[in-house]
Amino acid sequence: MFQVQINKEYINSLYFDKLNMGKNQFITQSDQYVGLLSNDEFESFMRENNLITYKEQLKLYESGEVVGNFYKKD
Repeated sequence: MFQVQINKEYINSLYFDKLNMGKNQFITQSDQYVGLLSNDEFESFMRENNLITYKEQLKLYESGEVVGNFYKKD
């Protein structure tokens, strides 16, 4: 499982089609959207949105902009 945090300004520019509950899988916490994704959902979400990881950051592949963070959960 992964905890994924998406910065508020990017939530409407990402795709959530591959997630079981879509965008509803995320809840609002202060200035971020937070959701728990299975390993398969995380991989699909990354691929669908052309995201890469750097340390614990999620970045857009083309521009390198940080769209959020992720943490591996046990």
